[in-house]
Amino acid sequence: MWTPPLRESFAMPFLLLQLLALTHTLRHRRPSWFQYLTLAASSLAFLLPWQFAPFCLLTQTLSLLVVHSLRLISAQKFLLILSALGTAFLLNILLQFANTLLLTSYFASCLLSCMVITLLHNMSNKLTYIPLILLWEGSLVVVG
Repeated sequence: MWTPPLRESFAMPFLLLQLLALTHTLRHRRPSWFQYLTLAASSLAFLLPWQFAPFCLLTQTLSLLVVHSLRLISAQKFLLILSALGTAFLLNILLQFANTLLLTSYFASCLLSCMVITLLHNMSNKLTYIPLILLWEGSLVVVG
């Protein structure tokens, strides 16, 4: 029977917990601080034991950006998710004694770019053609 290596298998329950918290946050119309804290704590628990966890969260963040660009989730909900992931990421940097690989990772710049995109949401509301919105927001992520 195949099993993942030890580091990945240790982080796997925390990934499942983080995905459960994210799904629970996406399900509510107006997420509360409880969902914020649950998502931040589960993301921190996932980030701490595995060095490649930011890459998993990067793909998660980029997929949520596409869902947000298609206007399937609100800007407030997306900003709450991004701030929870950002809080967990900053705490992870502090707990790993300012690891320079984390500071220069693409996940950090992607979080900042997605937050800027969300704060500029009113500008993209003027665009009605969905491929143009995806091109606009995708170019902001690449530039960031």
